[in-house]
Amino acid sequence: MLTKINTYRIVFFSPHSSFFLDIKEGLIQKGMKIASAANYQALLGIIEDKKNCIIVSDYLFPAFNGLELLKKIKKDFNKIPPIIFILDDYKTEIIESLIEYGARDFIVEGKSNLISVFERIVLLMTHLEREKKQLEIAKSENKPDEFTRFLDVIDELVFIRELEGPFITVNNNSLERLRYSREEMLSMEPEKIIAPQKVFDYLLEVR
Repeated sequence: MLTKINTYRIVFFSPHSSFFLDIKEGLIQKGMKIASAANYQALLGIIEDKKNCIIVSDYLFPAFNGLELLKKIKKDFNKIPPIIFILDDYKTEIIESLIEYGARDFIVEGKSNLISVFERIVLLMTHLEREKKQLEIAKSENKPDEFTRFLDVIDELVFIRELEGPFITVNNNSLERLRYSREEMLSMEPEKIIAPQKVFDYLLEVR
């Protein structure tokens, strides 16, 4: 799974604690691509140059905190890249504020080991890839490409997905026969599908 999503670079911003450095070294050993930004301008440069990046940052800095960092990035870059903050403790008010401004996850120093950090970063990578595909699908719905038009002329029900997760796309025939909207179908996994027409026909037979 990591091979497929390892196009992301993990960017460490101003690491200073031994915990921070241990995570960085552990991820390198796991085969992840790593970069470091010693200051804010260096961080902006990496964000602009590396479109697929996940930032791992301390919450507290000498001159500002994580919330102020998010606001600065939003102002200078116009959007928030995926950011994971390292906190020294669970602080509900801080976490809620960071989520509101676009943080994607949190690591609590002393309560997360390397394995859990690695798993959470891989999970975030997977979510980001899924979001990309859903965005591509949404764009293609407005302007159907040749592949989409090909699926729509097939008389059978066509569902396309990866080995895990919800459908990537379906053809119009599937929507018409199963009576789902496209949005509903793309949020579902195969085992969740109920065919309304088949249920209706079955009820007619048993009456």
